[in-house]
Amino acid sequence: MGDSKIITPPPGPKARKLIERELKLLHQPSIDRVYPIFTKRIDGAVVEDVDGNRYLDFAIGSGSMSLGGAPKGLVETITGRAEELAHGSYPYLNPAVIEFAEKLVSIAPGKTKKMVAMLSTGSEAADFAFRVGRGFQRKPQFISFIGGHHGFSLGALALSGHYAAMFRNHPHLVPGVTHTPYAYCYRCPFKLEYPSCGLACADYIEETLLTTISPPENTAGLIVEPIQGPAGIIPPPEGWLERVYEICRKNGILYIDDEVFTGLGRTGKMFAIENHPKIEPDMMILGKTLGGGILPVSAVIMKEQIAMSIEPGATSSTLHGYPLGSAVATKVIDIIQTESLLASNTKHGKHLMKRCLELQQKHKWIGDVRGRGLMVGLEFVKDRKTKEPLRKEVKDIAWRSVQKGLIFEWFGLKGNVIKLYPNYFVTREQIDEGLDILDAAITDVEKGRVSPTNFDSAYVVSAGWM
Repeated sequence: MGDSKIITPPPGPKARKLIERELKLLHQPSIDRVYPIFTKRIDGAVVEDVDGNRYLDFAIGSGSMSLGGAPKGLVETITGRAEELAHGSYPYLNPAVIEFAEKLVSIAPGKTKKMVAMLSTGSEAADFAFRVGRGFQRKPQFISFIGGHHGFSLGALALSGHYAAMFRNHPHLVPGVTHTPYAYCYRCPFKLEYPSCGLACADYIEETLLTTISPPENTAGLIVEPIQGPAGIIPPPEGWLERVYEICRKNGILYIDDEVFTGLGRTGKMFAIENHPKIEPDMMILGKTLGGGILPVSAVIMKEQIAMSIEPGATSSTLHGYPLGSAVATKVIDIIQTESLLASNTKHGKHLMKRCLELQQKHKWIGDVRGRGLMVGLEFVKDRKTKEPLRKEVKDIAWRSVQKGLIFEWFGLKGNVIKLYPNYFVTREQIDEGLDILDAAITDVEKGRVSPTNFDSAYVVSAGWM
């Protein structure tokens, strides 16, 4: 018997009552909840809802609960130190904040001396890097990537290049950002193939952007995810990140590594950029996993020269250096190290990839399977030759999976990618159970045995099902 168990088809009676209350008061797009699930408790990879249903969770708070729901070590850190540390940092400091910075610097890649800025969210960290990078360089422009997802605050949103809803009603965000194609080989915007392409999308930065609209003397930095997450789990081909880094070094442009989705172990390395040892970022952004899904914690690791260029008071905030958040983040890193989770993620990631590739062999809708460690994306297409995206069917598969006891995210630039982010303590048995549910859900949709619109239309619209 597995960990998932559906006793009342979702949404159950208690969930329906909560939906009625929610739709009267809460701005659903700000909450970003897409399933009619209200949690009662979360234990590791298992979510129990208010109606008693149990689901395997392969979304884990969009990657924030990398240690699972309510991990014992983090709960003990909060309950054991709340009285001591539950206060703002300003206008004094607590040793826990220094301990956190020491821990983070000790694991950061590269030999150059680093310093840390502690913040609250990934968006805030991206804003910090954007602003500080431009100030340090005394240059107004930045380069980012189509498909990049750096957050929803003003600067982070300007850097992002994800789905149209982020920008449709928000024109003229922050000027000076040029977006360029990422190495999305499955849908190459240049209609080329790797490796015969010669990394043309990287050369485009130097040969076109830097010679026209974003000249080096104006360009402060470049921000890039080592694997694009919300865009559809897109790992670039071998040598691409190194080429982008080389262009930055050659032209005096800061290389900013956004590890909000990939950082702290998801790919089997503490930082995904460590899979590319020739690269030492000037700044690194962390979030999500850093707070363990319990507290909002983010950070920017930067070279000392950059950090020391910031004038006192220029970037401060009341909760920067929050002591309890620092203690939780330090404990997150300790757990990853002491529980050997990097090796475990590598091992379980290989099994997850193997199972997903087996699904691809079985289901012709799955055009591409990609990822690294415990982040795998399955891109669904109507035809593997034309690669026409399957959107509605992916939503149907997601809903059918929930009905059978599995939660995951879907999206991607074409709205056709199922994204799997198991937590770091996931077992092989849970991976198999989750993939078995997904397999059955795909089969059901292939045979027309599901409708995602079998509950209240008001919720369906607000949740994006229509």
